[in-house]
Amino acid sequence: MTKSINFFFALLCCAFLRGHVTAASAPALTVLYPPDRSVVVGAGFSHLVLEIAPSVRVSVNLNRRPVAPSKLTDKVHHYLLRLEFGTNSVEVEALEGDGVVAREKRELFFFSPISGEQQIMPEGFAANPFHRPGGAPERCAACHVLDSQKGDLSPASPAASSCYSCH
Repeated sequence: MTKSINFFFALLCCAFLRGHVTAASAPALTVLYPPDRSVVVGAGFSHLVLEIAPSVRVSVNLNRRPVAPSKLTDKVHHYLLRLEFGTNSVEVEALEGDGVVAREKRELFFFSPISGEQQIMPEGFAANPFHRPGGAPERCAACHVLDSQKGDLSPASPAASSCYSCH
């Protein structure tokens, strides 16, 4: 009798928990690049690369203004951000149904040594170039050539360079 009550209780628990407990799954939103508090030098463009769960849609704002959507695959989304001089705030939300299921924020600091803008870099910010050892997440290597190739310095045409697909 005790065995049948324990068995019945176990079945009841399984029925109740079914659909409520799942194995560890991928997060709804992962920011692959850039790291938070990154310094951007040059023309003021930065890439924002997200990995998202198939069931969510994404909202990206730069300095409280929406950024046009872009997508590389169903799972990886890429955004080109045009930064303003100084500190920029990037806010990303993963939405499912009517609610926010994940939220990430990044602060990026942009300056150009050839501009007339005088900016003092805030403490705690650092350069995080994509093309440096350890700069790009391992997952990026599946689609991107991260090391320069022999012909990249003087390719016969832009399409012959491994840099051309992104730059």
